[in-house]
Amino acid sequence: DWEEFHIMVRNDSNSSTNPWEDILIRAKFHGIEPENLQTEYEYNGAWNSAYEYDLRLLNSETIGSAVDLGPEEGYVIDPQTEKDLGFRVKADRPVENLRVEFQAITSNYSSENYVRKIKNPENTKLLNPVQDTYIDQQNPTTNYSEKRHLELTTQENNNSYALLKFENSNIPTSVDTAQLYLYQYWGSAFSDLKNSEVTVRIYTVPEDLNLESTTWKTGFEVSDEIVAEKEILGIREWYRFDLTDYFKSSTKDEATLLVKFSKDSFDNEERRIRFDSSEADRPPYLVFG
Repeated sequence: DWEEFHIMVRNDSNSSTNPWEDILIRAKFHGIEPENLQTEYEYNGAWNSAYEYDLRLLNSETIGSAVDLGPEEGYVIDPQTEKDLGFRVKADRPVENLRVEFQAITSNYSSENYVRKIKNPENTKLLNPVQDTYIDQQNPTTNYSEKRHLELTTQENNNSYALLKFENSNIPTSVDTAQLYLYQYWGSAFSDLKNSEVTVRIYTVPEDLNLESTTWKTGFEVSDEIVAEKEILGIREWYRFDLTDYFKSSTKDEATLLVKFSKDSFDNEERRIRFDSSEADRPPYLVFG
């Protein structure tokens, strides 16, 4: 059922000043995905559908939904007046302890007090991996697809790589930009890697792998081309890899990516970093613009 609510917005500016224009109300729903949420706003006596988009498009670290409520031209609020804005929301699945935030946004003001609209969220698509895992040289028959982390390791005869798989059917036919996000939450003895300019690289896997059964021993082909590369950032950092060129030219049924250090078997000390996997709080995701 729909849950209706109202927000009162008051413009306390001097009566001689210009009205507030192009005002929308941004609602952030933490813990529920856009596909499980419907929102509408009341305008001129009728209910109108709004566009829900992924909260992570606003550089949020948490999964959820965002929606900019109001007519395309925004609301106008005259000085010394108060406007009653009506909205309603419906969730397609039960949600406990749903946290909701509201803020006024605009695109007409340069002041830091205003939050700007996100540009064309309907033209931006966010994808989660359909599968992810990592493979470990020292445990060559073990599959790690149910782990909450993706591990990269470099040590003599002990290397680990991460794998992420995205379905081509969900990838836009026209790609202007493509960015992969990974969150490093932990690491061990990686400072020497940074000092030696060892990086994190992305390669592609031309095979259609089932990552729920892939291990080091099963083996697979990896492209020689480096698709993207970033320096090691450190703990509690988001990595953003630019994959635009690859996805503009890719015609594969699946997009499977391999993530590894630029140097295998660095020395005899175990050096590792861990990213959150799809099972964790800050899962990997791919944004197309």
